[in-house]
Amino acid sequence: MENLIFFQHNQVQKNVSLWSVDIAAVIHLLRGNSFRIKEMVSNNSDNKLGYIRKPEDAHWVKYGSESHAHELQWFIEDCDCNYVLECIIELENGCEIEQVAGQLFVSYQNIDQIKAGIIKILKYYGFFAAEKIWDYVIQFNKSIPIDSLQGMEPDDLTPEKLDSALKLAKNIEAKHIEYDKLAREMDDSEDTMPF
Repeated sequence: MENLIFFQHNQVQKNVSLWSVDIAAVIHLLRGNSFRIKEMVSNNSDNKLGYIRKPEDAHWVKYGSESHAHELQWFIEDCDCNYVLECIIELENGCEIEQVAGQLFVSYQNIDQIKAGIIKILKYYGFFAAEKIWDYVIQFNKSIPIDSLQGMEPDDLTPEKLDSALKLAKNIEAKHIEYDKLAREMDDSEDTMPF
């Protein structure tokens, strides 16, 4: 199982992202929805990319149909038998799920469309106070490290602990900006060196 560390909400692009996440966890977003798997890409032991599911084979699986449960089973089997490098799934309600090398992006039209599924994924990874974490993170436009909140019961997750995770996110962002500036300065100084 992957170790889910970051939870991000991007209010402008209308998506949430989680990383790192096993692709099979996506099943919690497919449950109760009509969907189509647009593509699934894997790489083999020789690092050659190949399709598990090709775009031209994409078809809608209607929720409530007999094939819905079978498609979910096949999806889980595909995830179990392959290293899924990338997967793109469209939901009928206008949402899209994209998983790339352990990072999960879920776009939405209305954030309530994905809330239940994301909360189930959080709980799957041991975030027992998932609803509180969800309510907190979606207020911001930041990537927040939530791994320190794993295993906490809802009554134990205080506003101070949530604020501490946000403070850590701000510190990480500040360090990233600082390192990015330093890297640009180093590149600029190399460009001006005589050879």
